[in-house]
Amino acid sequence: MPLEESISLLAEQMSGEEPSPETMGLLRAIWPTVGPGARLDLLSHLGDPPSREQVERWREDDELHRRLLRQWRWLVGVSEDLPEPWRTAHQHLSSAFGRGDPEARRYRTSVRWGSVSPLSAEEISELGPGRFADWAIAWEPPARGWEAPTPAGLTGELSKAVQSSPEVWNSALPGIAEHLRHPTYIRGILEGLREALKAEGAALAWDHLVPTVELVVSEPWPVARLAADDFDADPDWAECNRVVTRLIQEAADRDTPFDDATLDRLWSVLLATMRKRKRATGVSGANLLTAAINKMSTTALQAMFSIALSVSRRGGDLAPWGKRLAGAVTEELAADDAEAQLASAIVASLYPQFVHVCGERAKDFIPRLFGSPDPSGLKAGVLETLLRWARPIANDMLLLFRPYILAYLALERPDGDEEERREAVRWLMIGYIRRLENQDDPRALLDVLRRPSRISEGAEFFGSVLGETSDPDPKLIEAAFRFWDEALATPGLEAEAFQGFGWWVEGSAIDDETWLDRVHTTLQVTRGRIDSEDEVVQRLIRLSDHADAWRSLSLLVKGPSDRWTVSYWARNLHDLFKKTRDSTGDIRTLRAELAERLLERELLDFRQYLR
Repeated sequence: MPLEESISLLAEQMSGEEPSPETMGLLRAIWPTVGPGARLDLLSHLGDPPSREQVERWREDDELHRRLLRQWRWLVGVSEDLPEPWRTAHQHLSSAFGRGDPEARRYRTSVRWGSVSPLSAEEISELGPGRFADWAIAWEPPARGWEAPTPAGLTGELSKAVQSSPEVWNSALPGIAEHLRHPTYIRGILEGLREALKAEGAALAWDHLVPTVELVVSEPWPVARLAADDFDADPDWAECNRVVTRLIQEAADRDTPFDDATLDRLWSVLLATMRKRKRATGVSGANLLTAAINKMSTTALQAMFSIALSVSRRGGDLAPWGKRLAGAVTEELAADDAEAQLASAIVASLYPQFVHVCGERAKDFIPRLFGSPDPSGLKAGVLETLLRWARPIANDMLLLFRPYILAYLALERPDGDEEERREAVRWLMIGYIRRLENQDDPRALLDVLRRPSRISEGAEFFGSVLGETSDPDPKLIEAAFRFWDEALATPGLEAEAFQGFGWWVEGSAIDDETWLDRVHTTLQVTRGRIDSEDEVVQRLIRLSDHADAWRSLSLLVKGPSDRWTVSYWARNLHDLFKKTRDSTGDIRTLRAELAERLLERELLDFRQYLR
């Protein structure tokens, strides 16, 4: 674009529009090529250079505010080479609105209040802990406004700076925390250290960190109000305390080699945090576990699990930690109902670990955690957490919780609980697969599952187990056939119950002839409807020398209510018809019958195989 045309376009845009990445790029490209006069002429389209007094009044006048922001955004792109009086004007604007983006990469729809920082992470790193603390204490955040810098925005950049040089900021603790005083900025340092530990496994100096987290949890002084909105600056110590808990948990999950004295101090920090039960959860309308891991007190309980498990992994003596953990759980369950319910969700999600740490005494907590094993006394939400997040590693769990699962399935639950219901079915199937006492009878299992949809889900899960088993135990195969055969022998069982048996097509656990015999019988019961149709068709094609494979394919063609489902997997049948062109006897007859069934579904490209 010629220079004159570029200047004309920019003059028009600068008169009333915000810069885009393209127009800013054009301005930055031509700026070095034009002289001082041309630069001043272009800048004149922004209006008059604002004075300090005008900039300070931006909160009082929305029109003034919009004009100042437009000027600020354009000036940012060429701020290193501005003529006076625009250089001074830019300094006034930057003191109010921050550094800005010289490439005009702004995403207004996703920027929330508090996202703008007066300093970048690089500038904070250049200052270092001491000088940054002095700067932050002296800085007075402007009143809230559109894209005004905030303490929360500064904290985000501070976290990045800390993550880039964790040892520098770690060594400045706890002194810098005492100097900064405000939990918003202390949180930024601790969050940066946590991210460094999480991303890079940074070796943190806990002799500096432990007194810092103890300081935070003690909430040593009242919090000064830095902003009117809680998104812009922390109004109390709560968020900083949450970061303390996450930092300790991250370190424990990484098996940081804490000595006993340090572990005792960290446990005390978590215990003090757990007792701050009045702090509300950070989410609403969520399931129990989501609410629990977003509440300060119950997050601390979760971190206690991490400490105890870390001691175990590092070969320490679990006995005292089991006693401590059981004591903490007991205390939480004795709190008000809402707190006890959220604490129960934490324990339920980690129940196998609870048993590992606390031993037999963990079983004593079952009634308090889950209620009674009947529909009227069951704590359904807590049991759902167990079913979804805990895994029945030990057979004891399947035996202990079977009465609770049966009570749960007897409840009338809303559709939104589908995943939890499926998990309940899977637990019952695992008990059957492991042939546990009173759980190895297929007739009894079908009676317990009762509903066709649950039987289908059970069959689907069993199919996934078979598909993942390369060298199956013969007893597993026997149990599988007993379940399938018992379902087929059940009078009046609805077709929906058999859909999940389609998943048994995967893997090599079941030999071809045995599978074909049962899938053909199943398709007769379901009138050609079954899950995993495409895979079933592929296996039937491989068994094309068996008459029942052709009969099964014809049933499948007639099964779905819409032709599009058939047309999807029928694309694989062309090769079958071509390779069996010279077939004779029953296969030839069944081949023609299959072509007719396909034509009945208006798949006319199969007409050629009737000849």
